[in-house]
Parts: sequence; C-alpha cells; structure tokens
Amino acid sequence: MKRRPIPDSNLTSAALVALMRLSLAADGIDLGACDRIATAGPHASLSDKNLLAEHVLAQHGAAPLLRVGAMVHALAADPLGKALLSAVDGANLIDRWQRLERYVHTRHPILVDAVTVTSARLRHPRAADERASPAMDVVLASVIAHLLIAVGCASLTLHIGRGKHRVCAIEEEELRLAGPLPPALATDVWQFRWVPTSPRADAPLEIKSLPHQATLIADITALFQKDLLHNWSLAALAHHLGLSMRTLQRRLAEAGCTLKSVRRAAQIEHATAMLHDTDHSLTTIGYACGFSDSAHFTRSFKASVGMPPATYRATSLSTSHPVRQ
Repeated sequence: MKRRPIPDSNLTSAALVALMRLSLAADGIDLGACDRIATAGPHASLSDKNLLAEHVLAQHGAAPLLRVGAMVHALAADPLGKALLSAVDGANLIDRWQRLERYVHTRHPILVDAVTVTSARLRHPRAADERASPAMDVVLASVIAHLLIAVGCASLTLHIGRGKHRVCAIEEEELRLAGPLPPALATDVWQFRWVPTSPRADAPLEIKSLPHQATLIADITALFQKDLLHNWSLAALAHHLGLSMRTLQRRLAEAGCTLKSVRRAAQIEHATAMLHDTDHSLTTIGYACGFSDSAHFTRSFKASVGMPPATYRATSLSTSHPVRQ
C-alpha cells in the first residue's frame, strides 16, 4: 500500500523537520514537551518549528542547530533532496534552492543579495509583525552551508549576522561558532565563502561513427533524465557527445526534434513514471522534473499526455489496480 503523499504546501517544512529530528536524535537530545513537534512531520507549523529550534538553543546552545545541516545526505533518496545535491557548484545550488522556494511558494523565502563562484550573501527577512527566530536562522544557515559543502564547496566559512553583530562559523570537522550568537534581530544575514573545487567534467563520448538517430535521441534523453534541472546548452551537449554543434543540430533536425522538444519529452517521461510508481506529491514531481512551477507542469503535461497530472495518476492507478467485484 502506498503512503499518503505529503501535502504540497508543507514540502520544505517536512524536509526541515525531518533533518532536525534526525540530527537531534543523533545528538541524544531529550526534547521533552517539544517532542510532539519533532514527530509532527509535515504538519508542524512555522511557530512550532521555531519553538523546537528555540528550545534546543536555550537548553543546548547553537552547536546542535549547526549540526542539523550535516544530515543533508539523508535527503539524497528524496527527489527534492536529489535535485539540490545534484548542483554542479555553489552558485547552482543557491539557484536550485531559490527555484524550489518559488515552486512551493515559501512564505518566508531566502533572498540572495549577491552570489559569485566563491561566495554568497543571503538574507532571511521576516514580516514586521513577526518575532525574530535566531534559532531557526541558525538551522537554515546550517542546512545551506552543508549543502554547499556537499556539492564541492571546500574550506567553507559562514558569517551569521550584520555589522558589528557578526560571528563566524568555521568548517573543520563540523560547523562551530567562533563566538556568541548575535542578537535576534541580527541573525537574518548570512555570508558564505568557499574555495570552489574543479567542476566534475564528464568526458566526451568517443564516437567513431555517427550514431543512428534513434540511438542519439535515446542517449540525449537518458542524459537529461539524470538531472532534469540542468539546462544543457547546445554547445555543452555537443561537446559531451563528441560532435560539433552543426552536426548535432543537423542530426536533431533529421530526427524531427529540437533540443527543447527532446528535453520536454524526457521531462514528461520521467513525470509519468513518478506519477505511476511513487507516492510523491505533484509539487515534488513537477520540481524534480525541471518545470518552473505547478501551472507550467500541469499545462505541459496535459499538452503532451492529454490530461492533467492528477487525472493521469488517478487513471493509471485505477487501471493498474482494478476494483474486484
């Protein structure tokens, strides 16, 4: 029996609570009355998550909160986590994080002031009537820091705070604060710095003779499906395939395809498989398949398949598991 899908609006909340629960359990921290929040999963409200993080900060300091991000490897089996961990560098990771927040309409998105190949300055602003939550700021900064480390950002340092209220978290065996946590109103600015590692380059395929059109399209489709959030340029794809750009363009045209149409077909093929074979929510599937938002996913899927994703899932499940009379 399939598990009940996580409600779309709570996707990022569920992942964050899950990471906190794993990390705090690994630290052997007794949450007391806050244990109900740690086990609430996707149903934990923003105030509940703040309460949980603030309880840990008050009772155990910032160190356990900085270790929450060290559990990001646990996200690798989840489509959202896999999409983030597939980033090719720090800037790409920040871009994927922003795309995810836009996709799920995060109420309190993280804003990017600046991002380069070696640094990023982020802000986590709050509404004027909301109480500051320095504990949750530490958790989110930790998660992003460890995601950056996971995608190859070496010698990472993190500054939390603004102006004279800045404290450095240093990556050694783990992130640790080099001083007291800044006042509550100053913890919403994070400066990350790192040394980029050499990007992993897939060696060009050695093609002694041009592949058959069907084989070429199948190879490109398989390449796209490895990471549907990665937008291959024609030049990069041609280099990877060991072809010139003009040859690749000609072979696509001979097959009646364009790079865009092959990518869209790969997205739809992957989406149909996830709809049929998994219980992931429509939002998770749409984001993991590289669509810009839910409307884009629904519109593109309906144009290709003839019905919206939700209808396709219901139909495919009913035909796969007919009701016995």
